[in-house]
Amino acid sequence: MFRIVWTSLITGATGHGEAIFTKKQALEIASAYNRDWDSKIHHCIEKYEPPALTLNVKGHRCSYGDLTFVGHATPTSTVSQEATPIVSESPKPSASSASSSVKESSPQPQ
Repeated sequence: MFRIVWTSLITGATGHGEAIFTKKQALEIASAYNRDWDSKIHHCIEKYEPPALTLNVKGHRCSYGDLTFVGHATPTSTVSQEATPIVSESPKPSASSASSSVKESSPQPQ
């Protein structure tokens, strides 16, 4: 993705927009802005790839099996020392099996 970068010719301040454009779109917009602001602001484009996101779950636990991690002030002693991948061992229930599984299962203490 590409983003539009600008420099003020009056103050020297610089900035940029979000990387949401194709190269062609960014060039068209930057050219139009340069025509409109020719003596005050210079626009150009740059290719920008956001940094990769990493998930570190060390010291956290999953809340209620929905894969949403919530940090806790005092992790329990059962938390592993290294982050481990999340694997679901049971399939998601379907609408037809939901009523039967509710009657058969009982709450498990945690």
